[in-house]
Amino acid sequence: MELGSNSNNSGLTNKQISQLSKDVRLLLESVYNKSWDSGVGEDRLEIRVGANGVQEKHSKLYYLYKPGSSITWNGHSLTLDGVDKLVQQFLDVKTKHVIRTLDVQPIVDDSHALALVTGTCRYAEETSRGYTQTLIIWKEKCNEKAKYWITHENFRWTKLEE
Repeated sequence: MELGSNSNNSGLTNKQISQLSKDVRLLLESVYNKSWDSGVGEDRLEIRVGANGVQEKHSKLYYLYKPGSSITWNGHSLTLDGVDKLVQQFLDVKTKHVIRTLDVQPIVDDSHALALVTGTCRYAEETSRGYTQTLIIWKEKCNEKAKYWITHENFRWTKLEE
C-alpha cells in the first residue's frame, strides 16, 4: 500500500475510518463518560423493561455492554452485574472524565473497532487520576440506525495527577 492511499487493510476508505472514529468518540464522551459524570446517586441508574417484561434497575453503563462482554476493570474481571456493583461503589462520588487521546482502528470492517483511550478522571472533587482504556466496540446495524455495544473493555488507573 502506498503512503497517502485512500484505503487500508480493512478495505475502508479514510472517510469511513474517520466516521467510525467520530462515532466511537461520541459513544465514549456522550454516553459512556456521561453515564459516570451526569450527577450522583439515582441519576446514574436507569429503569427499563427487561426481556421478561419485568422492570429492571441497572446502572446506565450496564446497557452499553452485550451479555457475555469481557470486562476488566483495574485488573479485576467483571460481569455485567459486576459493572452495576462497581457503579454502586461510586454512586455518591461526583466524577469528571476527560479524554486526552483516542485512537480508533477498524477491525476487519466498519462493524468492529479497537479504541485506545488515555484520559483523566477527577473524583470526589479533589483527586485526579490518569487512566488507559482499551475497548472493542461492535456496531450492530438495526434497520437504518446503528447500535454500538462494548464487547471487550480493559480499564486501568495509571497515576495520581498533580
